[in-house]
Amino acid sequence: MTPPCIRPAAPQDTASIVRLFQGAFPPELLEISIYGCPGVRSFVKRQIEVPNQLSDTVYLVAAEGSSLCGCAEFRRLRDSLFLNYIAVGERVRGRGLGMKLVADAAARYATPATASIGLDVLESNSPARSWYARMGFRETGHTDFAVLYCAFEQAGEFAVSGYPQALV
Repeated sequence: MTPPCIRPAAPQDTASIVRLFQGAFPPELLEISIYGCPGVRSFVKRQIEVPNQLSDTVYLVAAEGSSLCGCAEFRRLRDSLFLNYIAVGERVRGRGLGMKLVADAAARYATPATASIGLDVLESNSPARSWYARMGFRETGHTDFAVLYCAFEQAGEFAVSGYPQALV
């Protein structure tokens, strides 16, 4: 069996990326994540279309032929890479593909100043926490998670600085 090819995402991958990420969330979390927003496809496509050297967000995909079986979204921060989301299709789980996506991102996007890869994971997500621990990640802190609801029926357009997901 030929291993999947890992490569930067292309705009035509958008629908598959969104589908993979949406399939990785339980319904109650999907609805409060960016991948549960109605405009997520256009948002992801716009992010992919920005040249890598001009964007802090990069997407890697794992492809078997013309079909995607995994993807990861990273933000390039000043001193680290940050894993925003990662998903591997059910039929290829257990083959090390998630680890390969993370390793490939480190090889492609790490710089001398990028000393680490960061991520966050819900405390209740024991399988993911165990998987990250097996890869060598260690817990360095805790962050509270909050859900905020808009108090306006029709908020119109607005911007939230520092949170590109708010553009959706």
